[in-house]
Amino acid sequence: MFHVVEIEPKLLDFFLEIVGVAIADLGPPGEARADDLPHDRAHPYKRHRSLAAGTVPLSHAFVLLGIAAGLSGALALMLPWAFMVVLVAYFVLSLSYSV
Repeated sequence: MFHVVEIEPKLLDFFLEIVGVAIADLGPPGEARADDLPHDRAHPYKRHRSLAAGTVPLSHAFVLLGIAAGLSGALALMLPWAFMVVLVAYFVLSLSYSV
């Protein structure tokens, strides 16, 4: 017989918030690395990173940015509005740091 595990709504919200922030954090680092490509390609260790080495096209980094924003935004719509405010602020600050 299967046991049904009931999860407290607050615990589920907490889990979704962590996943939302983790997904949102995927995008800005790719965008930041796009700005530093010339320096990364000249660096002895950073030149082996996927964008600097050319193994992942730059266009894929920007697609990942859009996907990350969309997925984290969709998750945020299922959570309290205050989380959406925090998530948008986090995403904007992360992007502005890389500019």
